[in-house]
Amino acid sequence: MFKIIAWVISALIFILLLVFSLNNLDQTTLNFFGGMSITVPMIVLVLIVFAAGCVFGMLAMLPFAWRRRKQIKNATKAMAKTTDTAPASQA
Repeated sequence: MFKIIAWVISALIFILLLVFSLNNLDQTTLNFFGGMSITVPMIVLVLIVFAAGCVFGMLAMLPFAWRRRKQIKNATKAMAKTTDTAPASQA
């Protein structure tokens, strides 16, 4: 049941993005420094900016992920060390 709901939500998002992209086919001129310019469809520019935002967001999360991974590794080592040195329980 959950897979069906996930497929329906994915299909709706795809349809919304398709309609959004078809409504934004107008050409947009992007001006750079030094008098350089490029003309691209609006949707291409929006997708490039979105992708760049995702990349920068993931790069911003890397130090926290590395820190958590190190903490988990240290905690696992500490747990293994305490269980190895604990006396065997008597039954």
